Amino acid sequence: MVLYAVPNALYQFFSIFQPISSTEYNEKIAVLTEGYVKYLTDKYAAIEKAMGTKMTIRINDFKAIEAAILKNKAYNEFDALSDVARKQYPRSMLADYHLAQMYEKQGDYKRAIKAYMNAYQKQEIGNLTKDLMLERADELKR
Repeated sequence: MVLYAVPNALYQFFSIFQPISSTEYNEKIAVLTEGYVKYLTDKYAAIEKAMGTKMTIRINDFKAIEAAILKNKAYNEFDALSDVARKQYPRSMLADYHLAQMYEKQGDYKRAIKAYMNAYQKQEIGNLTKDLMLERADELKR
């Protein structure tokens, strides 16, 4: 019992530090109708409060929230997600990419192209590359 209890206790104690898992996504995030960005910021605020350390939001957690927004067609939330991304990764293209997605999904292609081109001028992050930004802008120009 002890061999099982100690690792299990440590796992549960540090579970708040874990990135958003598929279980957490399916049970807590995907079922929401709104407030995806609030869920993300609340999660990291809880980490800061519980552990006394401020963590940068993981790129994979941004991707999970992005997937939930796209799945539930809550495109206006991309604006708030962009604000959070700009605070967390100010020199990266993440914030502009989320703005571009919002404009694209809302049908404002001119602003989407401009946001993709702004993203092109910033640092790559994760799987977001300059080539991807150019491709997305070119698709919208057609």
